[in-house]
Amino acid sequence: MISFLFFPFIYFLGWLIISLLIYPFPFLSTGKSLYGTIITFIIFLLYLPNWSKQSWGRNLFDVLGQIKLKDNKLAYLLIFEFTKALIIIFTISFFAIIGSYATFIFEFNLLIFLNSIFLGLIVGFAEELVFRVWLFEELNLFLKKRYANILQAILFSIIHIRWDFNFLENIQLFTGLFLLGFYLNKWRENKIRSILIPICFHGSIVSLWFLISSSF
Repeated sequence: MISFLFFPFIYFLGWLIISLLIYPFPFLSTGKSLYGTIITFIIFLLYLPNWSKQSWGRNLFDVLGQIKLKDNKLAYLLIFEFTKALIIIFTISFFAIIGSYATFIFEFNLLIFLNSIFLGLIVGFAEELVFRVWLFEELNLFLKKRYANILQAILFSIIHIRWDFNFLENIQLFTGLFLLGFYLNKWRENKIRSILIPICFHGSIVSLWFLISSSF
């Protein structure tokens, strides 16, 4: 029960903090939702190590796996994940162009490039910690690993449902995101276990797609 209330509680806390900060800093009101979400995530990061010890009985760094790049094998794995993301995005773009679903433009600039990197890092880092670490570990307390993995992928897909999409488009989106969520949690079966692996792949997919769709 505490697990289900955790995110609503810290989200409310983030909303409350940003609501109070608006009084001395009125300019924050223009991005209240964004700033509130950022504060919520900061609270999540601060409490996650303690949650790991109390709820899962494990040190957070044991849960995250290897996060230092001293091992060349881990560096090679990250390069491999980035390469896979690159191939996927270019393949989708190629078929979109030859199928006349998209047209080629060139509006590349430094701001878009920096935004793509920032977006990839933030989304990849935040969503992997929330879904592949916190959510999976919580589900794993009550379910077998296989079912916990499936359920985290389902919830990951549902969260990203677009209400401006029609039913068929959302089915396609759900299917793709379910497979993505399922794949991203396979890092736990690697010989070198590291949360950096799904962060790299996830962040690269988001970053490259934003860059290509915005610039090319």
